[in-house]
Amino acid sequence: MPRAIMVPFDGSACAEKALPVAAAIARRNEATVHLVTVHEDFGLNLPTALPAVHHAWVQEREHWLQTAASRLQRESGVQAKWALLHGRTAPTLATFVREKGIDLVIMATHGRGGIGRVWLGSTADALLRLCEAPVLLIRPVAAASTDGFGQVLVAVDDSTMAGHVVDAAAPLSAKGGCTVLHVVSPPVAYPSHYIPDAREREREDVEHRKAAATRFLDAMAERARERGLQPVAKLIVDENVAATILREAEQSGADLIAVGTHGRGPVLRTILGSVADKVIRSADVPVLVVPPAAVR
Repeated sequence: MPRAIMVPFDGSACAEKALPVAAAIARRNEATVHLVTVHEDFGLNLPTALPAVHHAWVQEREHWLQTAASRLQRESGVQAKWALLHGRTAPTLATFVREKGIDLVIMATHGRGGIGRVWLGSTADALLRLCEAPVLLIRPVAAASTDGFGQVLVAVDDSTMAGHVVDAAAPLSAKGGCTVLHVVSPPVAYPSHYIPDAREREREDVEHRKAAATRFLDAMAERARERGLQPVAKLIVDENVAATILREAEQSGADLIAVGTHGRGPVLRTILGSVADKVIRSADVPVLVVPPAAVR
């Protein structure tokens, strides 16, 4: 369970939306919340070149960090700390996670509309490539629960990441409601049904894949049960894995989706796998992401 939670905080209305969620999770797990801001000077030596400007900037950030931490502690009863860091934003946050033993990062992303409902901000995108802790992403336009998540959809595959996704999702469930979903892509069809026994071979391939997936899914459901969840196991054969995850999340009434990433996909997405990437960018509910670095 998370004992140390980091919230990247820039004082914006968007960042504020992460605080009630962080408070609810911190209360339930007796965790400390760390509010962190990074000063990125883009190569300018402001302390030397513009000392007065730099001093005013630091004072302003320290003031609203301290104010937000005090308010969070006073209103929610959780322990809250704050830190003002300097450097490149994503690497500096990732270093803080590692050095402070952060168990969970919660951040609201700066949403953007348009084609594909792209909503993952550049900082969140970069942090997911480096972070050694699960990251809970909250859309600024979505109403994230402040009482904990009642129904969680945990999307697993047959990789070693799956168990870690279950482990990361379990402490975030307030009521234990959970669907463990395994979407299996159908095998490649034989090129021609005129090949002797082609249809029978295809059927046997599907049945073999479903049997192996069922055994794996049962093991993940049992793992979820051992961690206090009340899982419903669901196996679906569909070639569009991301769309199936999103559809099942809607149909099950999930208010949180948990996924893992594998480092596959286009060149510019060296960490986010294509399925996780599509889920993150299209989901209408918060998404818990377990990056490969969190497992290592």
